[in-house]
Amino acid sequence: MVDLHLHLDGSLTAEDAMRLAEIAGVSVPDDTELLERALKVSESCSSLSEYLEKFDLPLSLLQSEQAIAYAVRSLIERLEGEGLLYAEIRFAPMLHTKGGVSCREVVKAATKSAEAACRASSIKVNLILCCMRGASLEDNLEVVAAAEEFLSRGVVALDLAGDEAKYPTELYAEVFAAAKKKGIPFTIHAGEAAGYDQVGVALDMGAARIGHGIRSAQSDRIMSRLSTGRVLCEMCYRSNFNTGAIKAKDEFPIREFIAKGVPFCLNTDNKSVSATDLRGEYLSVREDFALGTRELFKLLSNAIEAAFLSEKEKSELLELCEDKFPDWLESR
Repeated sequence: MVDLHLHLDGSLTAEDAMRLAEIAGVSVPDDTELLERALKVSESCSSLSEYLEKFDLPLSLLQSEQAIAYAVRSLIERLEGEGLLYAEIRFAPMLHTKGGVSCREVVKAATKSAEAACRASSIKVNLILCCMRGASLEDNLEVVAAAEEFLSRGVVALDLAGDEAKYPTELYAEVFAAAKKKGIPFTIHAGEAAGYDQVGVALDMGAARIGHGIRSAQSDRIMSRLSTGRVLCEMCYRSNFNTGAIKAKDEFPIREFIAKGVPFCLNTDNKSVSATDLRGEYLSVREDFALGTRELFKLLSNAIEAAFLSEKEKSELLELCEDKFPDWLESR
């Protein structure tokens, strides 16, 4: 009922694409099945490059304030319908400025839309702004500036996303030193497409959480740092299969993380690209790793503990989840 690793552009539905095409004044196929195939990977997908192709259409449609506002509202409404109580939605503002909208305007539109959608629902949502690997220092610092301006006004953290193997984390030390100086917390994608050493770099830079982090299991030293520091890894089971990060379920290091006391939680990553929802992630892990309800709830409580929320908000959220989790897990 808590999703901490959820990308906006990877979570558009076919219906969203049709509506966004109207907003943009462009044509897309008037065929839901055809659009769904354009938005989600095939069952045979096993590479990151094929996975990333599915972001081409969403990004082409998300190039205005109106489009961003619509996409945020639509996703929040769907999350509430799926029984979620809290989510952190992330996106890279710089990828939505090709239509002439500024990074700041993109963030403002997203925060206003999220605030309005949450007022009309029972779910709480915050936003995480992604800096991008391969982007210029200037562009990434612009995202940091936007995060500083809107911090505690809908934005709660920064992230670093993109091609981890091609653009090592250490290249962005200056960006996150600036974030740290401004008091902006951050999570960093690391240890998914590259090795566990990238998790170490992210920790050295001050990451409060790690996106994916599955390669950490290959290093006792990194696992010890994660466990001792209570640094949560935001795991995304189905998308790791899609991208080829894992080839079989026994490569997904759930048991190793549990045994070594490394906190982690389950997330969807990209709901539409991976054709998943949060309940599906929990049920898949329950089936493939024989986890009981108590163990699964521990993963949920890990997420709440690491959420970018106040202690009071975490306490209230935990109480709500304790009451609703068993029924939510079994609902259809």
